[in-house]
Amino acid sequence: MGKAVQSFESVWDALADTPEQAAHLRARSGLMQQITEIIEVNE
Repeated sequence: MGKAVQSFESVWDALADTPEQAAHLRARSGLMQQITEIIEVNE
């Protein structure tokens, strides 16, 4: 028998238990990326 395959729009959707948690993880990820860019520009 084959294994059921589930697909997600993003890794955050796959990891989170609820859509709200996924949105929170996406927001945190975006903020971390912006902070990283600012640090790299100002080094």
